[in-house]
Amino acid sequence: MLDGSNNVTQKFISLPGGVKITIKPNHTSSNATIYSLSNMHGDTMATINADGALVSTHMTGPFGETLPNQTTPQNATDDTSYGYVGTHQKMSESSLAIQPIQMGARVYIPELGRFLQVDPIEGGTLNSYVYALDPVNQRDTNGKFVETALDVASVAYDAEQMRQDPSLMNAGMLAWSIVAVMIPFIPGSYTAKAASAATKYVTKVFEPVVSKIVPKTVPSAIKISVHAEERMTQRGITKAMVNKALSVGVKYNDIQNPNTVAYIVREGMASGKTLQIVTNRQSDTLVTAMIRRTFNPGNRWF
Repeated sequence: MLDGSNNVTQKFISLPGGVKITIKPNHTSSNATIYSLSNMHGDTMATINADGALVSTHMTGPFGETLPNQTTPQNATDDTSYGYVGTHQKMSESSLAIQPIQMGARVYIPELGRFLQVDPIEGGTLNSYVYALDPVNQRDTNGKFVETALDVASVAYDAEQMRQDPSLMNAGMLAWSIVAVMIPFIPGSYTAKAASAATKYVTKVFEPVVSKIVPKTVPSAIKISVHAEERMTQRGITKAMVNKALSVGVKYNDIQNPNTVAYIVREGMASGKTLQIVTNRQSDTLVTAMIRRTFNPGNRWF
């Protein structure tokens, strides 16, 4: 921030973890640098100075309304404050009784829990003036739609998954979550993950029962590769065990290679271990076989 002579009077820096720094170059005390610490919602809950000493603590109601015996953080210019959703650079007019906040396209009044203007996005919320039906888990920082905590968390999770494994599948999940944050009432990719987990659970519980009633068709002429035959000999895996996996094993498809299929058998193995065989459906070939301590599908198998 500059004064009339273009001299820097204040600097604002955002750090990872929701920490915001306010620097006043013209001050020499330890309070010349203020660190604003936020909670999970993005509200400033405390400030500390350059010495690490606690300067103030703050708390608001769920809609950002002022609570008794609470003050606003001194972390912005005069008569303003980065308090409620301050991490998102939303400044409150602390000198006014109702402390309005410019939330993107509209002015928000925390004391009322309402915007002063109609939502510019038709259907963006259930009411033209409402801020968020659940302000603890939701927020509307641009005045156009409600950001759910799950959608935002889903973006962060998918971004980390993409960093660890830059696959096409993870890229799609990340794109889905980003769109969910931008468009109201569209859930993030966590819904797909939950559905996938539920499907795997149901399959694990009911497939052994179903397989006894309606057995799977076992490929009669599956070929065994040289590599698979060596692994079977080394690990004591018989053709009967392979046929059992093909018959009653839980089937997983390989995201990276559509022709690769794994069959998993967890029941009846010694010491609670897991039998995994991998086949190529295009050539009807057993690619490899192994006995593992456990099987984790991760981001590869579905």
